[in-house]
Amino acid sequence: AAKESELLRDLEYYQTIVERHVTSDGAVMISGVSPLSNVNGSMSVDFEELKDQLQGALSRCLSQRAEECGRDDVLLASTTFRLSDSRVLRASTEEEVIAEERNVWIKLDEMIHLLGRAQPGTRIPVPAQLLGLLPTNDTEWPKGFSLREHAHRLEDDRANIGTYSKSPFVRLSTAYPEYPLIRRAGRLSYTIWLLIDGIAASIGAGFDKEDYLNTLSISDRLRKTALYLELVNNAIKQMIG
Repeated sequence: AAKESELLRDLEYYQTIVERHVTSDGAVMISGVSPLSNVNGSMSVDFEELKDQLQGALSRCLSQRAEECGRDDVLLASTTFRLSDSRVLRASTEEEVIAEERNVWIKLDEMIHLLGRAQPGTRIPVPAQLLGLLPTNDTEWPKGFSLREHAHRLEDDRANIGTYSKSPFVRLSTAYPEYPLIRRAGRLSYTIWLLIDGIAASIGAGFDKEDYLNTLSISDRLRKTALYLELVNNAIKQMIG
């Protein structure tokens, strides 16, 4: 995972420039930086080459551990094991993760609709960087699912996003169809809390950040997120009456 993050860093993190301004009294003001980074859609990524580099890193790691432990069987595995075989070793299958990812998006969309009913006329902002993680058209959404239309508008308008530094909106799975689905879901499991953390706290739904960050399974993190969204949605429904 660390190697994958290293190889995809230039794609996943659009470089921002921190601007400094000097006020009339000589004070230096530094513009803020959003906690969510946009995708750098101008990057060209060879995902086959990426897989080869990850395979090489894995083989080197296994080989080093084998030599340290004096294990010939691990040394043999280092030369034969392939990333394509790793799926059987995952605690969460890709199908489970994608299903949980879809469930989180549906509950988030419901929350936004409910907040709109609770506060008529109030626009509920959804970070565009978060919308960039929304799966593309091959995902079936329920009737009335509005986040998809919001993402489509940003794409059609070729919108620039960001508060202090602007960059083009990028729908990750549209711009990079080979981007790993598991990684996309994993990024959602973390970034979504920038949106719902404060709302969950306001209804008394305690959120243990340490426990969440120590949850290694992506599907488990998404299930916990869906649970909190359900608590939030039920609280809003009671408030609406």
